[in-house]
Amino acid sequence: MDTSWFELRVDYEKVAAFSYGPSGQTSVEAYEKAFALLETTRTDLYKDKVMQVVDVCEWKGKINEQVVHEEHPTVLDVDTPRGCVTPLPYELQVL
Repeated sequence: MDTSWFELRVDYEKVAAFSYGPSGQTSVEAYEKAFALLETTRTDLYKDKVMQVVDVCEWKGKINEQVVHEEHPTVLDVDTPRGCVTPLPYELQVL
């Protein structure tokens, strides 16, 4: 029975888990599966959400968690006016 796994969390809630240990899957394989799921879902299904890959280990009845990867959505989307090479400073934009 595996006592370690990687979780994919979206807005701090678990959406998937990939275990590793005696069952035969290595930690690298489990991490790659969690990260692959993050990669395929971050631009559509979980767009504008905080996404994390968390390493979870259960040892002597205690759960230890460590965030190994975290991505935050882009908050400000600025359009460059036609003809400008660089975007205007935020204070000069017409909202």
